[in-house]
Amino acid sequence: MNSLTSAVANGPAEYGLELGRDRIISTYTTDESTDLTHEKLAELFQNVDTIDGALTIVNTSYRNVSFFKAISRIRRNIERIGYDLSIVNNTELTSIDELLFHDLLDVEISDNPLLALDCTHIIEYYSKVRRIQGNVNDCGCELDGALTQTTILAVEDNCELIYGDFILSGKDTPSSDVLEQKFGKATILAGQLLVMDTDIVDLSFLGKVLIVEKYLTSTGRISI
Repeated sequence: MNSLTSAVANGPAEYGLELGRDRIISTYTTDESTDLTHEKLAELFQNVDTIDGALTIVNTSYRNVSFFKAISRIRRNIERIGYDLSIVNNTELTSIDELLFHDLLDVEISDNPLLALDCTHIIEYYSKVRRIQGNVNDCGCELDGALTQTTILAVEDNCELIYGDFILSGKDTPSSDVLEQKFGKATILAGQLLVMDTDIVDLSFLGKVLIVEKYLTSTGRISI
């Protein structure tokens, strides 16, 4: 993975970043080591239409990614394990409109506290393999491990899409009223449903769920 610095941008053709080319054949990162200005990045990518590989934007202070506006797609490498598009821990980022590609991508969009997402696009194109949390809105709720009276506090109310395994186990399970508050509007569960050794009487808090489907993680694990 190459980080976008002036040395790479001015480097030889094997970096895949010659000005005027219409493709980048590699995996590239913009991060805290990137020393290129917003204007230089816009110049660098002005004729780039396709990325063959993956794109990562992590630990930057960018407010937007308009320098990527010419890119129309990321061409996936099906043999590569990992996310096609990663946008992580960008404290000033408010928009990724230039990265709403009409491709079915595996995405990680996490810990960008000012970033509001276009959920219509996210749900249609970026929902099969995803890690999306810690943004202004996350277009669904992602679950990690069994739900307890403590972990349920981090789950948004009125979650319509559930990603990850829905596990209730043991005496520390949240009450049915709290589960109704969190998941009563959910229509899709992408993951397993496991209820074990609880005092739960019924699953009415999941009464609107119409679809329980496979959920494939970026490491290749399938939940059913």
